[in-house]
Amino acid sequence: MKYLVILLFIPFTVFAQYKSFNELNSVQFPSPSNFAVFIEYVEMGGMGWTDCGGKILTAPDFCTRFSWTAPDLTLTEANLDGYRIYHETMGYFQVENCTACAEQGAYTGKLYVTACYSDPYGESEPSNVIEVSEELPIGTNDRKDNQDIYIIYRRESRAIELTDQIADIDCISLFDLYGRLLKTASESERMDVSGFSDGIYLIRVKYRNDAFASRKLYISK
Repeated sequence: MKYLVILLFIPFTVFAQYKSFNELNSVQFPSPSNFAVFIEYVEMGGMGWTDCGGKILTAPDFCTRFSWTAPDLTLTEANLDGYRIYHETMGYFQVENCTACAEQGAYTGKLYVTACYSDPYGESEPSNVIEVSEELPIGTNDRKDNQDIYIIYRRESRAIELTDQIADIDCISLFDLYGRLLKTASESERMDVSGFSDGIYLIRVKYRNDAFASRKLYISK
């Protein structure tokens, strides 16, 4: 019995097209980047409230602030309609075409953001995945060692200072109201903020015994 053997020569470019599908998809629907999550604790005894995505929260409560960098739209013809923030167990919620938002509550676990497009319709690959610890932040009046702390702003020197006498400070961190880390000062009771514009900032102090405290301060010239 004779067999007819037919050899098919498929151009390499065909395989290359399949191989580069994900690359093409990322060009058509580019992903956001630099996804960050910050959980703010609204503490008793401080200001006692915060603006969480347009909703005023009163102490005690949590506000989760999300931020990310918009995708590069240079190489796509699709229209960016907004974003989806995914949680590993709670699904997702839709966000308008902005690069920051806030939601009441403490979102812990794994989260990421995607970009949603139209004309053509599609959704990007996930951004970087963030895993938020279930060990939630505590406030000044909930400190583990139950000691008082006073965080003040010295207008004349444009500096933030701690007036308590605790010597076990690990670092001081400065955040904006979207939870973006702006500056840190390690093993110090003072932080120079002369390079920042006027506004409200969140100051967080971390101690070597893992206790930490926070305050909102208005910085002005």
